[in-house]
Amino acid sequence: MRVVYLSRVLAYRLSLAFLIAFDELVMDALRAIAGTHSLSARALTQARLRLADAGLGLRSAADHAVAARISSLSSTAHIVLRHLGRPAPDGAANFDATRLDDEAEDLVELYNESVPEAHHLDSEALAFGLKQEELSRPKDLQDAENFFESAPLEDKARLRSQHDYVSYAWLLAPPSKEAGTYIPHAEFGVAILYWLGDLRRWGGHCAKCNELLDALGTHATGSCLHGRHGKRHKAIIRVICAFLTSHGVPSDTETPHLFGTADLRRPADIALESLLSHQICAIDVTVVTAPCPTYCDEAALVDGSAALLKQRDKYELYGELCRVHDLDFIPIAIESYGRIAPGGMYALKQIIALCLSNNHEADSSAHQVQLRFLKQRISVCLVRENADMILYCAGRRFINPNDLVDPHAPEETLHDTCLLYTSPSPRDGLLSRMPSSA
Repeated sequence: MRVVYLSRVLAYRLSLAFLIAFDELVMDALRAIAGTHSLSARALTQARLRLADAGLGLRSAADHAVAARISSLSSTAHIVLRHLGRPAPDGAANFDATRLDDEAEDLVELYNESVPEAHHLDSEALAFGLKQEELSRPKDLQDAENFFESAPLEDKARLRSQHDYVSYAWLLAPPSKEAGTYIPHAEFGVAILYWLGDLRRWGGHCAKCNELLDALGTHATGSCLHGRHGKRHKAIIRVICAFLTSHGVPSDTETPHLFGTADLRRPADIALESLLSHQICAIDVTVVTAPCPTYCDEAALVDGSAALLKQRDKYELYGELCRVHDLDFIPIAIESYGRIAPGGMYALKQIIALCLSNNHEADSSAHQVQLRFLKQRISVCLVRENADMILYCAGRRFINPNDLVDPHAPEETLHDTCLLYTSPSPRDGLLSRMPSSA
């Protein structure tokens, strides 16, 4: 049954209890996927935000039922009034909803309590043709703003790092081992907890350095001296090189002779024909954790500032050296939640252009499709490696799925199923959410 459709066609007072129960079932499914019997109140609140607002797109059906019902009344008013023999005058912009439905006044009052005053409605002069997304958006934005403002400093740095397509692209990528967008069940559960900043299940002390493991995963993904940063770094490089190879573009990784042995500098992560000129281009990939102490203050104030600062550091470290050797240099600085610095985004776009030109393709739509696919592969790779680092520091590199979920759950939930696959909203491209028929 389509839950949203139900909230449109049934009176609010009749559907509310069912919608509340449905919301709790969705949260139960989330807990099962994440492998925990408890999620903090903040984690549950974040899960209900839009993907574009650092949520999981699991918006509450009960919270949006009022908007759905008002939209239904508004969208069908012309037809209903005509059937009642009271058609609206030609050119009329609004109607008296209280004369059309007994609950209209109560619905509008409930709606006005949940949105800023600038978006208040008048039940006696309700506009025709109101869309549900238009009515829901003010509440979505208000909820996201309230959630962010109430967050502590490190949490703000985390949330700002998640306000980017690459950050949540792993939730949009259809899982495929062949395409490199598959996340094993155990790692997926850890990734959910990392995204929600609620890694209490994997708390305690680091199995490698005995430091305290924080709920945000900052130690495991950023500061653990015995962590698996090199493995994550090389995995992202392999994703980019595999993409280049699949389009027939030759590239070299960890080129030892690029700067010359006398420079005593580490080699470029990726070397290929220049994206900017006819020279060799050295690409340096680096991952930074926004909530870590070095970047936290800046990252909590400005979206993407951690990646931007790291990009600047890389230019200062290698930019001049590359110029001396007549090399182009582009750093790809990525925050651990996925946000990529502007220089890195430019590099990815140029890589796509190089691949398409090598295959004699110049279609702009092909460029967008390939760029989206590459972003998804990088996002999935980053999520997998972050989860591996968290499990590694927790002393649980290899996980029995039965340790992560309710042992009495149906067997299929222990394998590759995922209730969090989301789809772009047909009404608003900025939104992605669970299909309403889920």
